[in-house]
Parts: sequence; C-alpha cells; structure tokens
Amino acid sequence: MARIDNVELLKAAERFATGQQRQSQQKSIELEAEMLDRRRDFLQPEDRVFFESIIEGSDLLPMRYFSIGQLAAKAVGRLHVPVPNGQSEGYATGFLVAPNILLTNQHVLRTRQWAASATLVMDSEDAVNGLPMVPRVFQLEPERLYVSDQELDFCFVAVAPKAIDGTALERYGHLRLFAATGKIVRDEYATIIQHPNGRQKHIASRNNKVTVYVYDDAQNHAQAGENNFLYYSTDTLRGSSGSPVLSDQWFVVALHRRGVPLVETRNGRKTIIRKNGKPAADDDPDEVVAYVSNEGVRVSRILARLRALAEMPDFSERQAARNALKAIEQAAGKPSDGPLSARTTRYSTLTDDRRKQRFDSIPFLEVVWRKKDIFPENMGYKPNFLGNPLPLPKPKAALLAELAPRIDMPAKFLLPFRHFTTAMHAQRRLPIFATINISGSKKPAGSMGQRPQWSYDPRIDPQHQPDDSIFSQMLQRGHLAARDYVFWGDDAAEIKQADIHSFTLTNVCPQIARFNGNKEWYEIERQVAKGAANEDLDITEFVGPIFGVSDPDYDDLRGGGSTAEPGTGIKLPLRFWKIVAWVENGNLKHRALILDQSEELDAAGPLEFDIETPTGVSESTIQEISDLTRLEFQGFDN
Repeated sequence: MARIDNVELLKAAERFATGQQRQSQQKSIELEAEMLDRRRDFLQPEDRVFFESIIEGSDLLPMRYFSIGQLAAKAVGRLHVPVPNGQSEGYATGFLVAPNILLTNQHVLRTRQWAASATLVMDSEDAVNGLPMVPRVFQLEPERLYVSDQELDFCFVAVAPKAIDGTALERYGHLRLFAATGKIVRDEYATIIQHPNGRQKHIASRNNKVTVYVYDDAQNHAQAGENNFLYYSTDTLRGSSGSPVLSDQWFVVALHRRGVPLVETRNGRKTIIRKNGKPAADDDPDEVVAYVSNEGVRVSRILARLRALAEMPDFSERQAARNALKAIEQAAGKPSDGPLSARTTRYSTLTDDRRKQRFDSIPFLEVVWRKKDIFPENMGYKPNFLGNPLPLPKPKAALLAELAPRIDMPAKFLLPFRHFTTAMHAQRRLPIFATINISGSKKPAGSMGQRPQWSYDPRIDPQHQPDDSIFSQMLQRGHLAARDYVFWGDDAAEIKQADIHSFTLTNVCPQIARFNGNKEWYEIERQVAKGAANEDLDITEFVGPIFGVSDPDYDDLRGGGSTAEPGTGIKLPLRFWKIVAWVENGNLKHRALILDQSEELDAAGPLEFDIETPTGVSESTIQEISDLTRLEFQGFDN
C-alpha cells in the first residue's frame, strides 16, 4: 500500500527517538533478567541452550529453523486492494491467525468497503524449481467479521473458507498469537515474511536485530501509548505493511506497519530526509527516503486493545471484537504447543515433567562461541582506577615467550574485557593473571539474575584455551575475575556486557568444588565483593594461578564418568595468588595472599565425586608472588 503521509511518519520517528532515549535510561537489571525469564516460557528445553547463544552473538541456527519457517510462511499471503475511488489499487501483506481470520494493518483495509473489495492471494511465491506456484485467490468477508483500530493500526477480517477455485483455506494453517511478553528480547533477530512491492513472497532474515524494545514495567504500563511498538532493522519495502514480525522460534512478536525515516530539524521544523540528504516531498517514493529503522505493533498490545474493544459498551463492533478474541485465543492454546497451528516443537517422547527435569538437572550447559565484536579494544583494566597508578603486571622475559598470541593481533597477548584484563599461557592453556577493577558504588542493588552462558574467546586459538569438557560437578570453572567483582557500571548495557565477559573461558582456572564454591577462594571473594559494596569502596585485585612443575595432569585425576578426550594437556594448578589493593585515608593499602587447593584435590579422589575437607590461606608478599609467577608488579611500596 502507499506510504502513510508525512505527519504519521514524523510521529513514528518521534516514537522511535523516545524509545531509544527511554531504553538508554533503562537501568533495571532486574527487569532485564525478568524479561529473559519470560523469554524462556516460549522455549522448549532443547531450545534453551541454543537461546543463550542467540542473545550472546552466535549465528548458529538449528536445521529445523528452516523447516518450521516454511510452515510459517504458508500462512502469509498477498493482499490486493482496489481502492474504492476506482482509480488506483495497492498491494500489502496479511497472515492467518486463526481459522478463517486474517490480520493486517488498518491503513491497508481502512473500512469494511475496502475489505469487501480486497482479495487474499496465497501461494504467491516461487517453487524450488524457480517457477511460480499456482496462486489461490480468497475473498475477504468483512460482513462476517471486521475489527480495526487506527491508533495501533491493526485490522482483523474474516476470509472465505474456500478459494475461488475451491482450495480450502485450512491447508495454509495459521500463526498463533500470544498476549504474554517474552517472545523476543532486545538484540535478538526478527524475521519478516512479506510481499515487498506486491511481488512474490520474500523473507528478510539478515541485518534484522531488534534495536529498541522498552520492556514493560509499572511505569510503562501506565504510559501504554508510548510503549506499543518495537523497532528492528530488517529490510522491508512498500507492500510489506501487514507482515508478521517473527522470533527465531517463529512466534509472532509484532505486526509490521512502516519504516521509520531519518528526521532532522531544518529551519525550525522537523523534516524527513532523502537518501541524498535533501528534504523529502510528500509524494516521494519509499526508495528515495532515508530510513533508520522499522516499526511494528507489539502483539501483546494488539490483543490487549482487542480485549478492551470487546468490553466497550459504545463500540459498534463489540461483538465482532469478542468473536475475534475468542477465535484467536482458542487457536493459540499454550506456548508449549508451538508458534503454528501445526505442532512443531515436540521431538521427544518424554513427558513435559520429564523434559523439564532433564533440562534442570544439567549442571553445565554447552559452551558457545561469541563474536569478536562483543569484545571491543577500548576497555579492560584501568591502572589509575584507585588514583594511585597500579600498572598491569609485566611478564618477565622467559614468561613472555610462553604467552598465547592473539589471532587478530599476533603481536599482542592482553585480552581486555569490561572492567578486567587477562593473558593466557599457551602450553598450560590457562590465564597467567587477571587484573580487575571493582566499584562498590556502581554495583546495582538486588540479584544479579540469570547467569550468562560460558563461551570460548574468539581472540585466542582454541588450543590455548581450557578444554571445557574437563569440567564437572567436582572440577569447576573458577572465575579469576569473579562475576560479583565486575557486575557494575553506569548503565544496564555496561553491566550486562561485563557479566557476559566474565563467563569466558580465558577467565577461568580449574578448581575443586569446595575450594571454589564454599571454602577459601569463595570466602575471600565474598569478603572483597561485600566490602566494596557495603563501603562504596573501589578495589583493585590482581589474581592468578601459580604454575608448578608438580601440578597434576587432569588425565591422572579424572574419574570414570569424564567426557573429556585423553591428552587434553591441562594441568591443575595447586596454588593461586591474590593481591587486593584499596585506598584508606589517602594511603594505598594491599594484602598479598596465597591460596592452596592441594588438600581438597587429594581428598576428592576421582573428579566426579565431592568430599568436604578443610584447606588454608597463607599471608604472602608481593615479592614472593613475583618470584613464583615470573610477573613484575609496580606501584606498590613493597
């Protein structure tokens, strides 16, 4: 259909800008965690491991993604709309959401009369051999059901049960609509199945990240009119109005309605801009306008409005709204039934309870690969964090030759993360140190929420990173830069980035469960983290393993249940060191400690068993740690 007038486009641009501003000011980690919990309601247990990789940068998709996508596409059709003035016609997209009920935009089917003159064409696409399929034409039946809303730009209309040639509409199925939020989150990818410019059916599944989605909270519900939309970067063209916006699990998350144009203030007026930088005219085609995003109406808000219309005593289409709502809810069923009328998400004969139990019993999920671009160079440990310069430890010449080079910058070995930096020993496949900035004043209150998934580091060759298959209930991934240390920042995005970074294998050393989770290592971490938070104190910590010639090989310690291949080359450090520094009354203070896990290791037996035993922590000096680690520390008095 024709592009909506400039006034409406300016409104869309204003909403987009407002959403960006509100999202940037969103500092509630709890709300982000709550949204991720809701997201899991729309995932099956076998999807949930995969989901972690989606939101953290993986491009991997299971093969069933394409099979389910083909079924989802069947429910999408092209609308041919002869405009009632008889002088023009247009094309748009619509999709089936219940038996014989279509959803599209209100600006596509503005009135019953427009709907009565329109037709729905299914199978308007090319087959695998490249030849067009036989199109099936269905009449719309607005006299049976027609409900629209101008503000949220949606229209539900009945479709004839049979095409002009007798083909049954039920063969195309429908996409289920769910009122619950959590079907997609920010930074996930949205797919649009559409008929751009009235052409054959296309799919946009690249460059399509959800960029602005202000999650609902009490305030956002109160300002519902400002939070009806989400924004995404998917490519669309004229004729894409009325397309379904879908998650990677093919749940409908929004109804696509328009692009968001680039707007600048010129001569005191907000002006839509062309791609050539000049002001756009009202009759400019879409192709010359500069667009910055796309706007879709959230499904949860569409269903909420439909429910409100069904209860309005003075609404002339109240009964139609009730009929539409009843049909949609009956067709939807439960999220566990999947996104389509066809059952698609069940692959196992396990019952729901057994499937949940199986998933919940997995202690360590599969590790994923993350993209390099989530590890920018402009971060890492800040030497002047305490006001007293404490430079990064300097490897002595012999140690420097043993460090793992970076793939992207072979002359470098430092790995900067948000709030901390590490470096890896190539042969030992473990970090030689982590240097961490800890800010108690910038740590948000409340729970840290769902733990990110562990990942490999794309900047370092896998052979220089820990073999993740060695880890178990007994032999755990011991953070050097603890999650609690780096979980701070000026905004939610910074905190989330630091949290994800801390769960990277170039930040771990193997540690016995009791040593890592209950005894000395854990107790020192708690004292540092709580001290920083309780006193609003800034702390710097240097930490790492002490590599010894007598460190035992993992293969010599593994139990019968190990899944690791023999010959990993991983040796378990028996001892670790920490230097904790802070400023007190203007003076730099520090504690140097050595922590020993050898007693726990001796008592544990095969690493699939867990036995409690006591161990100890000893005071040390920076010079002793320097001698043991071949690292030089600067900035300390002694």
